Amino acid sequence: MLDLLAREQGPADSVQVNHQEVLVGDTRYIVDGTLRFEQLGMQFLIIVECKLLRRRVERRQVQILSDTLEDVHAQKAIFVTSSGFQSGAIELARRRRIALAISDGANLNFSIDIARRLSPRARGGAKFEETATPSLLHQ
Repeated sequence: MLDLLAREQGPADSVQVNHQEVLVGDTRYIVDGTLRFEQLGMQFLIIVECKLLRRRVERRQVQILSDTLEDVHAQKAIFVTSSGFQSGAIELARRRRIALAISDGANLNFSIDIARRLSPRARGGAKFEETATPSLLHQ
């Protein structure tokens, strides 16, 4: 999943992908992954959490990621799941620098309007419903 995100960001040699990275702020955090890159002479850090869940992600799970984002001074966070997000999680992510994505393991769907569940055809392994909303990764 991290490699897919890195390809979205740019050329492979420009993005450093780290799995299970320990980040240190006021406390220590183990995150599923990070993407690090340099642009305009500045270093950027994106924290990535990937969760294979049966239920939609709750607000408290996004709050934990938000707290990590602030504590380690990352520029962005991405929460990827297979199950969708509850409305409270979406509202919190909109106010913080957190992109939300739904994945089937091969594809990512970044969208502001992801509160809806996967379409019935997507549950069987087909593509996700298309949306016209912009990618949160690039905001």
